[in-house]
Amino acid sequence: AIRAPSRELGFKIPRKRTMIPISWSATLRQLVKRGGRRITWDDIKEKLYEGKGRLSLIVILDSSASMIYSIRQLHLALSAIRRKVLMHRDRISLVSCKGFGAALVLHPTPSVNLFLQKLRMVGLSDYTPLASGMYLGYKLALRERRQGYVPLIVIISDGNVNVGLDIPLPENVKVHYYEKAVADALSVSKLIAKEKIPTVVINTRHRDDFSQGGIFTGTELMLSIAKITEGMYIAIKG
Repeated sequence: AIRAPSRELGFKIPRKRTMIPISWSATLRQLVKRGGRRITWDDIKEKLYEGKGRLSLIVILDSSASMIYSIRQLHLALSAIRRKVLMHRDRISLVSCKGFGAALVLHPTPSVNLFLQKLRMVGLSDYTPLASGMYLGYKLALRERRQGYVPLIVIISDGNVNVGLDIPLPENVKVHYYEKAVADALSVSKLIAKEKIPTVVINTRHRDDFSQGGIFTGTELMLSIAKITEGMYIAIKG
C-alpha cells in the first residue's frame, strides 16, 4: 500500500488482490440521492494514503469500440473527482490503446479539465493493443517516480485484447501463451510488479462465469493482471 502521515486520497492498493463488484450507474444514482457533487473512492470501502511525493495518476484506457458506454460513464466519474486532484496539485495523464499501438495523448498535468477534454476526443478502434498501453504507462510511471511523484497506474479495459507488443521484452518476464496479445499483457504486468508500481485494474465487463474451457477470457486476463501486479481489481458488471 502507499502510506504517509499526510492526506487521505480515498482508496488503497492492498497487498492481496481484491475484487469489488461496482456499477457506475448505481454509484452515480447514489451520488445524486445523497446530494453530493463528487464520487469518492470511499464507496469502495478502501483508503489510500499518499507518501510525501504528490500522486501521478496514469490512466491506461482501452479505446476499442466495445468500450464506448464505459468511456461515457468514466467521463462522468472522473468529472466527480476533479476537485480533489486540483486541490492537491496531483498529476493525471492518459494513455490510449487503439489500433495497433498506444499513444500518450495527455502528458502528466494537474489539469483534470484538460484530461476530460482529451477523454472526449479519444476515438474508438476495432483493435485492443492493451500490452502496448501498459508498457507505455509502465515507462511513464518510472519517469514520474524519478521526478519525485508517486505513480499509480489505472488500467481500464474489458480485457478483450487482440494486438501484441512490437518490441522485445526481457526473457525473465516473458509469459508464453499461444495468444501473443494475452501473453504480452501478462509479461508487462510482471514488469510493473518488479518495480512495485501500485496498480488498479478496472474491468468494465466483468463476468462471474468467466471460464470458457481453456480460452483466456477478458475477465480472466484482467484478474490475472491484478494478481500479478498485486493490485486492486474493480469489477464493473455491464
